[in-house]
Amino acid sequence: MPELDEYHIKLEARLRAYEYLLTRLYVASLARTPDPVASAEALDSACQQAAERQSFPGLDPALGDVFADEVQQELRQFVSGVKELLEKRQS
Repeated sequence: MPELDEYHIKLEARLRAYEYLLTRLYVASLARTPDPVASAEALDSACQQAAERQSFPGLDPALGDVFADEVQQELRQFVSGVKELLEKRQS
């Protein structure tokens, strides 16, 4: 990670805190379903489909593509973390 100033460090810390909380909320919610891992996979599919349909008016098309790719990658990583925690709970 490149060197960050105080503002960007605080912003990164806030985003990581939100991600941590959201991950725990999704794990708790999906753990109540009959097949938590399958539910997480369905969530992944739904997120990817929604991300593919997003557009970013006003952004240069090339930057919009980069942004869309980053969103998809982050969603995949998020759901992967949720699935990993669910699998650990089941074992």
